[in-house]
Order: sequence, then structure tokens, then C-alpha cells
Amino acid sequence: MKVYRVASLFSGAGGLDLGLVQTGRFRIVFANELRVPAAMTYARNLGLKLELCGGELEVQARPGVILACDVARVDFAGLSDAGVDVVAGGPPCQDFSIVRGPDWDRRGIEVRRGRLYAHFVRALATLQPKAFVFENVPGLVSANKGLAYKVILDDFANLKLRWDEVRRLIKADGADGAEGYEIIFSGIVHFSSLGVPQKRERLIIVGVRKDLLRGSTAALWRLRGRLEAALRGRGWLFRKYPLTPIEVFEGDRLDRLDDKYREVMRKWEGLWRELGTQRALEWKRRVWDRLTFSAVEDYLRVNGVERASPEEIEEALRQHEAVLRELGYLGRPVDRLMLPDSTTEPPREDPVVVERMKRIPRVRTTSSSGGRGGRLRGGA
Repeated sequence: MKVYRVASLFSGAGGLDLGLVQTGRFRIVFANELRVPAAMTYARNLGLKLELCGGELEVQARPGVILACDVARVDFAGLSDAGVDVVAGGPPCQDFSIVRGPDWDRRGIEVRRGRLYAHFVRALATLQPKAFVFENVPGLVSANKGLAYKVILDDFANLKLRWDEVRRLIKADGADGAEGYEIIFSGIVHFSSLGVPQKRERLIIVGVRKDLLRGSTAALWRLRGRLEAALRGRGWLFRKYPLTPIEVFEGDRLDRLDDKYREVMRKWEGLWRELGTQRALEWKRRVWDRLTFSAVEDYLRVNGVERASPEEIEEALRQHEAVLRELGYLGRPVDRLMLPDSTTEPPREDPVVVERMKRIPRVRTTSSSGGRGGRLRGGA
């Protein structure tokens, strides 16, 4: 079985790359991340050697290393003999995100941070990998009235034609005659539809080098169909029945967690009397008073599942169990996982912080709200 070599940019602590490695089909040969603490976490969890860039204006990328420095200083030519098959990553997204507010405050490609995507293009032009995976916030699609998204897609698809313009933008050299990429998938992916216990959406763009597909229209459409089906979660029931944090925390499917669910929820009993606020009383009326304290029944209501056969619910819970088993969580509550990076060890929080966190309601009023959703929602 072939193992593909990956160069990672804007790597953060390695969330995207860890997923690639866990498939058993990918190996990270190089990574780059600006923030040193994140790069330290990456090095520890993914086995690359951490190197700080120091004062050099240009730093050579080398196999087996994560460089902690500005991507603009990285010379990707050092990876030319590393056989990089895939470039993966997503540039900082603050200037693309709709969280930033109105269009005038969402400058996208007009500012330097928004232009960091051009260094991703530079890596493609230099290394010419077989494929790339690019991720970002959904707001990128509408930034600059859609201009940023269009420009980025054009750069990927028509790299041979656009490279001179990109090169001038970032003052780069070399990589003449670089091949462009067929866009195999470009769209917003709802990760709860794939079994992630969190309501999280990201823009994903996947491309394959054009010369690998030239003259094979059937192969191109076959790839697009398979990737579309995979990223949309077709064949799974997670979009209607999302995996929940309580199942992940406790290592078991929801219908076996009634006792734990009641134990957790009863800790909020009387909170409205203690706080005495109108908001707390409203939460009691809209949420608490409607709870049945049956994990499955409350889950169905909170997620807006009005009609479901027992057979469909059983199949959905079987799929939940399959994901827990694949991740190694089934039968292992999170406090017993003891992951090597210590992330499953209880934090030593100040007692004041603990008491404040205890007062965060566990279940949202509706199933259609964005953001976090409580232990019975597909959101953490």
C-alpha cells in the first residue's frame, strides 16, 4: 500500500495532519507554523523535529522538520527531492471570516494576512505535488463579495497562467511552467455529518494536478463523485443523528447512558433559584421543564427529529458505536484514555473558574442555532 508524503503549511497544532496520518496512507515530511507553542505541540504529537528559524531572511525547508517561522521566509526548494505528493493546510483566516463583521472590515486578499494563501500557491508551484488539500472558514466564500474565493480558485486551476501575478504579489522567484490543478471538490463541509461531535463547518478545496488526469474525463468525474459523497457523509445518518459529546466522553452509545445523562443533568436542578435572573427562569421554562431525562428522547427533541422509526434510530446508534470503536473510545471514558500528549488529563482550574463553568447550561433551547449545542447536540 502506497504511503503519500505530505508537506503541511499553516499547520497549527496538527489537527488536519493528524487525521491524514491516522488513515495510515499519509506521512508528514515537513510542516511550517508561525506560533512556537503550536509548533511544539505539533512536533510532540507528529514526530517532526522542531526548528526555530532564527534571524535568517530565508530558511531552507528540510524533510523531517517543522519550522516555526513566517511562511514567507521558507524556501520550499529544499523539499524538491523529498517526493512530496500532497500539500495541505489553510492560511490564517481572520480577514476572510464572516465573524469579522461587515464587508468593509473583511478585507480578504487586500491585506497581507489574506495574501498568505499566495505562499500556499508558491508551495504548489515549487513542489508540484500530485494533489493539495486547502481548508478555511466558510466566510472566505463571501469575502470581498466573492472575489477572494474566485481569485484563489483561479490561482489553483490556472497556476501556469497566474503564477507571474502571484509571484509579483509575494516577490517570489522560480517555478516557471508550473502545472495547474483540477478542482475535485470545493464546498463547505459540515463535519457533524461525518461523525464529529461538534457543529463545525469549514471550506474544503481539493485539487489534483492536471497532467495526471489529462485525457481521462471519466476518471475526473469518478474522483469528484467519490469525494463529494465522502465529504457530504452520504451513506451515514450523522446529519440527522449527530454523534454527541457525552458519547465520546463516556465511551458508549447514547441509549446506554441514561444513568450518566441523568446524573449530569441533575447537577443543574435549582440553578434558576440560585441565580434568580430572568434569563435563568426563561431557560428553566424553555429547556428544563421540557426534559424527560431519557437520553434518547431528549436527544431527538433537541436535534429536531420529529419522525423516526425505531429501526432508523437503532441504525444511527450503531453508526455512533462504529465511530467510537474506530477511534478506540468504545468502552473507554475519556478520563481513562491517557493520551500521550496529556490532553485527557483533568485541568487544574481555579475553584472560582470551576464554579463558573458549572453554571453553563447543558442543553440549548433549539436545534437550529449555530455555535455550541450541549451534550446532546452534535456540538461540544
